Amino acid sequence: MKDPRVESVTLERLRNEAICVILRLALGLYELQGPLQNLLTPESYVAWSTVKSALENEGYDLVTPNDYASACGVEISEVMAQIYDQGSLFALIYKEFIVVPLPEKAVGLPGIQI
Repeated sequence: MKDPRVESVTLERLRNEAICVILRLALGLYELQGPLQNLLTPESYVAWSTVKSALENEGYDLVTPNDYASACGVEISEVMAQIYDQGSLFALIYKEFIVVPLPEKAVGLPGIQI
């Protein structure tokens, strides 16, 4: 049985949520690149860090590509191919800083039922 406190991460939803953070907080410009516009690069480290923190507060586990490979039991070359060749994995990038989401995110706990 699937854990009701987690849900699958989708590229489109995560990309949209990241862009919304940038726009809502007026963090400046950003670029979308990659095969499926899966690479989001804000204009500053402050913006990158703010977006990362806001997404983590929404339940996303953002990790380095090496940590993603370890957590998912795949080779780092496969992770890099998902990011740069296939475009199937979202990446938040600023210079040498890069994070990707683990496949599932935490969702809010259900309300207390009386």
